[in-house]
Amino acid sequence: MIPLELQDALRQKLEKLFDGMRFKNMKNERVPVNVFEQHLPNKNPNLNPGNDDPYPCIIIRLSNGENPNEDEGQRTTVQFIAGVIDRDNNNQGYHDVLNIINRIIEDLRRNPIINEKFEVDSSMTWSYHDEDVEPYFFAGLETYWTNPQNLREDVERFI
Repeated sequence: MIPLELQDALRQKLEKLFDGMRFKNMKNERVPVNVFEQHLPNKNPNLNPGNDDPYPCIIIRLSNGENPNEDEGQRTTVQFIAGVIDRDNNNQGYHDVLNIINRIIEDLRRNPIINEKFEVDSSMTWSYHDEDVEPYFFAGLETYWTNPQNLREDVERFI
């Protein structure tokens, strides 16, 4: 399925983009950003031993898609959800999540084509989750992608 290819390529891209960057985890240690596809990992320690703290993280979520008509490729909506922890009294964790989202936007604007087949639309929408869920801070980015068009196989016999 082509949207799954896009999601996997975006995961690889973000892992490289954030390589070397560190943010705080629950123990207030600076650790690399985790990049997940679609959901956070299972919280059951028996199924996911040793990884009970997925933060800081970015989730790449396939939201929806459409095929407007047979002359255009499929359009896929992809959401990026950034989450960090900040236990400091100054509540500055929003800086980290907004910097993560901004870094993704800047990179997609500079490199809008992924794997020579997926292109991001210049229209992107970001938002900050401002509900008090301290010590967690979240922001999101919604992007719109054009996927390659599937070619009809039944017309070859008529040519």
